[in-house]
Amino acid sequence: MYLQQQDKAEQYYNAFRDQKAVIERMPEVVQRQFREETKKYFDLD
Repeated sequence: MYLQQQDKAEQYYNAFRDQKAVIERMPEVVQRQFREETKKYFDLD
C-alpha cells in the first residue's frame, strides 16, 4: 500500500515537473496568463 502511494506521488511530481518545464519555455505573456488561470483553481503564489 505504501509503495503504491509513493509511486503515485512520484508520478504526480514528475508530471508537475514536466509541465513546469514546458511552461517555462512559453513566452512571458502566456506564462502570466497561465499563472492567472492556475490561481483560480489552486492557491498558488
